[in-house]
Amino acid sequence: MTGIFIQQITLIELESSIRKIVQEELLSLSISTDISKLPDSLDDTLLSKNEAAKLLRVSLPTFTKMIKEGRVRPYRIGKRFKFKKDQILSSINSK
Repeated sequence: MTGIFIQQITLIELESSIRKIVQEELLSLSISTDISKLPDSLDDTLLSKNEAAKLLRVSLPTFTKMIKEGRVRPYRIGKRFKFKKDQILSSINSK
């Protein structure tokens, strides 16, 4: 099919058609995607520097030192750094 065909339809009909198409696509994705094959990193919760320091019960300067020592790995998202919660918790065991 080439070209675009525009029909005179109501806004409700257009909305209904779009919803149906999106639901079908989501259904096909959920069927074809095995959740157990997804990488673990997709399930990680990202924390801010303050949240991570509070979780470890350390001060911000101490947490900054841990980053510099490589005990905690930051992830840059835009201009901000975030930290994976599971890596923060695993750093507790490496103290």
